[in-house]
Amino acid sequence: MSLRPVSRRLTMAALSLLVALLVAAPAAHAAPPQVVHEQTIRFETETLETVCGDTAVFDRSGKTTFTFVGMSEDVFLWTAVNRGTYTVTFQDPSLGVVEGRWVDSETVHATPGGAFTFSFVINERSGEVRIHGTMTFVVSADGTIRVQNETFDFSGCPST
Repeated sequence: MSLRPVSRRLTMAALSLLVALLVAAPAAHAAPPQVVHEQTIRFETETLETVCGDTAVFDRSGKTTFTFVGMSEDVFLWTAVNRGTYTVTFQDPSLGVVEGRWVDSETVHATPGGAFTFSFVINERSGEVRIHGTMTFVVSADGTIRVQNETFDFSGCPST
């Protein structure tokens, strides 16, 4: 498969976005956007079932970075990025203790007219186990979900 058609489509999409931003720019300057930026340190302990089916205690520590940009009451964008490390202590002592790390991000974009797009991506690594997931959906102004895509994949579970 050639990357040239994909590259061309991405270039056209970027140019379309640039034109849309330039056309909307005069309206955006009418009032400065509201911007909120926060960082939070997280410490959590909970008992969960792992993707491999084993029960364990997860001790997590990490940071959440949150940014909100509000252009008007109905038009906004926010992102949240969570990243950190954790220790997994299995209830079955023969499985031991495993260190892990994770990164996930969420983005919500509300557009003029009431539609919004939600996107979530997670990447996680715990010992030999790798986890990757994505979720995207677009909701129209009347609340109808127009697009919904989800993937979830993991590998590296020990054979039982």
